[in-house]
Amino acid sequence: EDELYDGRMDLLANVFYALLYTSFLVLYCCMERAQLPSGMYIFGIVIYTAGYGCFAGMAMCTSTVMANEFMNAVLYNAGSWLFLIGSAVLAYALTPNHAHLRSLARFPGIDGSVCFLLGSVVFALDAADVDPFQGYDAIVGYVIFSLGRALFVKASVTEWCGLCFQ
Repeated sequence: EDELYDGRMDLLANVFYALLYTSFLVLYCCMERAQLPSGMYIFGIVIYTAGYGCFAGMAMCTSTVMANEFMNAVLYNAGSWLFLIGSAVLAYALTPNHAHLRSLARFPGIDGSVCFLLGSVVFALDAADVDPFQGYDAIVGYVIFSLGRALFVKASVTEWCGLCFQ
């Protein structure tokens, strides 16, 4: 059994991220059309939100008396593949092929999105029992994914919104 997905810390973290990504979607509903990110970007956030929901469900099953090996496998597979698809959609949404990004010298978020994609590939391979890192798949995937999160947050800082939302 993979120790990384045991315990209440995983439940809290995944519920936190599911709520955080849900709040992004709520904010998008309140924004002016001209302020919105691309539709593909929003679609990627929707897919990520569902992925975090799956991982939260898996952590809930693992950390409670409702432990169910079959359900954990289903939720891990679903969450991993949702992250892979969501990461591919975000990377596509942030490529220079999109008119609003062509004029920028550096495409914000693309480095983080590529790390999300690579980490998600590791999660999906682990979920498919391919085991490319001999039992360390979840850890390797999480480290790559966390690097992506840090790069993505760094790219998201603007003159209007700093690291602490000031």
